[in-house]
Amino acid sequence: MTMQKLLSKTRQAINDFNMINDNDKIAVGLSGGKDSLTLLYALAGLKRFYPNKFEIDASNYNDDYFEESYYQTTKQFDDIDEEKKFDFLNYQNQ
Repeated sequence: MTMQKLLSKTRQAINDFNMINDNDKIAVGLSGGKDSLTLLYALAGLKRFYPNKFEIDASNYNDDYFEESYYQTTKQFDDIDEEKKFDFLNYQNQ
């Protein structure tokens, strides 16, 4: 699927279900899987031109059990967030 198609489908779903209002703050929990990363990528892309202004917070919980998964998630986050379109919240197991 092309980026244009992804953004089109995402915007259509958001509009159909009135999911984003002006000045909303959206939290996206990152598991490292393709679903959460695709959603984050699509929202970051929409943020540039969507008529309602919104903020994105991406979060990840590192419980030390899935350290490799955590490393991959944070690396993918760095690749997506080249233009700093959202804040990344990292929760560590204490």
